[in-house]
Amino acid sequence: MSDFFKFENREFEIPFVNHNPRVPKIGWAIMFFCILISFLLYLFANDPIIGGILFFAVPFIPLMYYLKWDFSAIIRKPSRKDVLLAFCLFVMYMIYGTVMCFVLESPVTGTDEAVTLQSMIGLIFSLMGEELIKFIPFLFLMRLSLKLSGNRKASLVLSAAIVMAFFGLLHTDFTTPSIILQGLLIQGLGTIFEFYGYFKTKNLLVPYMSHIFTDVFIYSLIFLGF
Repeated sequence: MSDFFKFENREFEIPFVNHNPRVPKIGWAIMFFCILISFLLYLFANDPIIGGILFFAVPFIPLMYYLKWDFSAIIRKPSRKDVLLAFCLFVMYMIYGTVMCFVLESPVTGTDEAVTLQSMIGLIFSLMGEELIKFIPFLFLMRLSLKLSGNRKASLVLSAAIVMAFFGLLHTDFTTPSIILQGLLIQGLGTIFEFYGYFKTKNLLVPYMSHIFTDVFIYSLIFLGF
């Protein structure tokens, strides 16, 4: 029986899970510390473009350092099929998110953030930062759970589920149970589409593009007054 799911790209393995390459304990500590720092820099940046660049660059640099600057390990030039997959995942997420918004009786856009040219440009960088704050913890959990269990499929599912819950909680202010549930179901469980895009291609640009399509679409609706 294969350790890979049928839909996975088997040409590339998830980085670090089999010491490909090996990351020392201090390396994981540095990457998690950089995630925290990138959050703080993003929150306190006065310019959304600068904030977005820092949010992306601070965790990206140590990640690439421990990947020995092998960019192909996580990002490669997307093919037409990759772009089409990213668009389809965006459509599927929008359908899922819209249905969940109506079920939970929450705003469809889910944000009151002002839309400016700077904020739209900042998205180019900040959304890759969001992918990294999901991707790096996923890599760590995948490596840890695989080491403990020896079951790659179970480790992949468990790691992705924990990261989805974590990402969902980042989108809530913990004021009421309904808001927590909204974050877990819409932003959290909804991340399954982006995870699928990564597992299908092992190219982080696919979930990134899907994320770009989603947020640009939502921001455009806000800008047009919907």
